[in-house]
Amino acid sequence: MSRDYTTKLKILSVFAVVSGVIYIVFKYMLPVVAPFIIALIISVLVDRPVTFLENKCHIKRSIGTLVIVIAAMALLCLFVCYGGKILVKQVYDFINKIEEYKLPFNLNIQMYTIKVINEKIVSGVLDNSPGYISGFTMVFTGVAVFIMATVFISGDMSSIRSSVKKNIFGKEIIYLGRRLKTVLGNYLKTELIIMAITCVICCVGLFIMKNPYALLLGIVIGFVDALPILGTGTIFLPWVLVLVFMHRLKQASMIMILYLICYYTRQFLEPKLMGDKFGMSPTVMLITIYAGLKLFGVMGVFTGPVALILIREISDIVIKKLVIEEK
Repeated sequence: MSRDYTTKLKILSVFAVVSGVIYIVFKYMLPVVAPFIIALIISVLVDRPVTFLENKCHIKRSIGTLVIVIAAMALLCLFVCYGGKILVKQVYDFINKIEEYKLPFNLNIQMYTIKVINEKIVSGVLDNSPGYISGFTMVFTGVAVFIMATVFISGDMSSIRSSVKKNIFGKEIIYLGRRLKTVLGNYLKTELIIMAITCVICCVGLFIMKNPYALLLGIVIGFVDALPILGTGTIFLPWVLVLVFMHRLKQASMIMILYLICYYTRQFLEPKLMGDKFGMSPTVMLITIYAGLKLFGVMGVFTGPVALILIREISDIVIKKLVIEEK
């Protein structure tokens, strides 16, 4: 057996073993430790403001962390409640007026259908009330564990860093952490910025067009634009076609202009914000997300890319060590 063939076999074996281990960890262990991983990420993110409060205001790290986390969650809840109130109103208005939207190809949605759906929803809620109570309890427990874990981890951040540095795999752990922070942080930041800009463009554009569901549609379109494979065209293009069939050419033109603005905004901003830090081609990213969805469910949209990065980086570290040993 030639040396070159042996090296290739070792490389393939490394990829296979690392991929198997990552799959097992993500599939079976990640759901159990997810609150603590999120707590660790949040602790790292709030480390600077917590350190500032500790040094300048002489506030204990645990108290500073608790104040920042609770304040952030309160602001988020306030935003969600206020925005949710408007969204619910717009959805309710849309359902009540949906009978008015009669398309030329005789698609007429009757109100009794809506009533039946509402009755099913209400009966479903009543029938499954114990399940909802159990689910609420689990969510409340998860949030409480997350807050406590964040406070404890933030308080022990210096000792955690010291332990990692002293660990036999300390250099590798630090390297992987930095790579994940750079790659995923840049990707998430880019998508959130573009999604927010798309939402604003759509909401403002639809508001100018006097659409009564401007906020609802703007948020939905912005969210869809951030999803892989889909994009603003998933909603805008069928909408334009329907308006053309209805002979509302002015509205169709305005929606098309809004779509082009959103499309070219993404095309311009994505390379500017992403740069070359992501280290993955769009095709590989798409395959990774699709594989993540198949293997890990909805959360695979996020865990798929993370798994690929870990497989790539860990395999690279192991393969480099094998090459050095062979030499």
